[in-house]
Amino acid sequence: MSFYSNLPSVQNDSNGLSSYYPTLFELLSSQEIDDLLPASLRYILTKYWITNYPSKFSISVNNYFDEWFSILLKGSIEWYHINKYNSTFVDKYYGLQKINKVQDETVQTYLDLISQGKISAWPKSLQLKKSQKLIIWLEKIILPYLKSKLDDYHKRLINLSHFNNLTNIQKWILKVYPYVRRLLLLLNVIVKLTFVSGIHNSSTILEYLAHISNMRTLLPLNHTDITKSEISNNILLQKKIKFNNFTILHGFNKIISSLWNGFAFTGSQAFPTFMFMLKVYQWWVNQDLTNKLQKAINSIDKEIPKPPLTDYDPDVTSTNRCAICHNEIQNPSMIETGYVMCYPCAVTSLKGHEGVCPVSGQKLIHCKFDKTLNEWDVSRSVRKLLI
Repeated sequence: MSFYSNLPSVQNDSNGLSSYYPTLFELLSSQEIDDLLPASLRYILTKYWITNYPSKFSISVNNYFDEWFSILLKGSIEWYHINKYNSTFVDKYYGLQKINKVQDETVQTYLDLISQGKISAWPKSLQLKKSQKLIIWLEKIILPYLKSKLDDYHKRLINLSHFNNLTNIQKWILKVYPYVRRLLLLLNVIVKLTFVSGIHNSSTILEYLAHISNMRTLLPLNHTDITKSEISNNILLQKKIKFNNFTILHGFNKIISSLWNGFAFTGSQAFPTFMFMLKVYQWWVNQDLTNKLQKAINSIDKEIPKPPLTDYDPDVTSTNRCAICHNEIQNPSMIETGYVMCYPCAVTSLKGHEGVCPVSGQKLIHCKFDKTLNEWDVSRSVRKLLI
C-alpha cells in the first residue's frame, strides 16, 4: 500500500507540483474508511446492545439508524468540517482538502508561492464557495441515503413484479432505475480515469461539474485576503491591544483555542486508534468463528452411536457374512441401522418385510410404500458401498 500511495497523481509532471495533488489510491482509501464507519458502528450496536437487550427503543434505534446516524450525526460533523476546513471528516484525517477549481494558471501561481514559502494560508479565491460546500455535503450525506432507500425500494418492486401487482409508475421505475445507476457508475469511472491521466483533479462527476478539485492539506484556510497595508495595521493594532481593556478577553479566547486544539489533537489520535482496534476486532471475530466451525466439523461424527445388537445373529457384526443369506457378502450395501449385507438381499428383505431391518427389527424411516408401484420403496434406505 505504501508503494501505491506514493505514486504520482499525474502521468506527466512538467511543473514538479504533483506532490500537492493526492493520488487516486488516497481518495479511494478515504472513501473506503468513510463507508466502513457506519457499518462497523451498526454491527457493534446490534451485537452488544440490541441483541442482548431487545426493547422497543433499541429496535427503533436499529430501524432508524440511517436517519439518526447518517443524516443527523454524520451530517452535522461533515458540515462542520466542510465549512471550517474545506474537507470532510475522513479526508481531514487523510490530509486531503478540496479547493475551488479556478484557472490552471492561477492555481499554479499560488502553488509556486506556497513552494517558495511566500504564502502561509490558502488564499480565499481557492477556497470553496457556499454552493460548492453544499454540493459536497449533499454528495456525502443525502445522495448515499437516497441511493440506499431507492435500492431497497427497487428490490421490493422486483419481488412484487412476480405477482403482477405493479402500477405503471412502479413498472417505469423498475425498468429505468438500473440504467440510471449504470450511467452514474460509468460517468464516475470516466472521471476517475481522466483524474489518473492528469486532465483534472476531481474524483466524482459532481465534483467535476461543480469545479471542485482535490488537494493535499498544505496550509490552513485564510478567510480574508490581507494586503500589505492591512498587515502593517494589524501589527500596530496588536501592540495597542496589549494595553486596552480587552486583554482578559483575548487571554480567555487564547485559552479556549488551546483547549480546542488539544481536543482536536486527541480526536485525531483516537480516530486511527479506533480504526486499528476495529480491524483487530474484525480479525478476532473471524478467527473465533473459524475455530468454532473447525471444531464442529472435526467432532461431527464422534457421537454417532453403534447399531443395537439383538439375539437374531450376535456374530453378524464381526463376520464378513451376510445376515440374510449367511454367505460371504457380495455387492455390499448398508441400510439405515448401520448393518452391511448383500445389496440384493437387503432390497428383497426390506420389500418383503415392509421396511423392517432384518437384524434389529426396527422400522426404517425412509422406507415408504409407493401406491403407484404397489410396493415398498427402499431406494433411500439402502446405500451401496465401494470396498
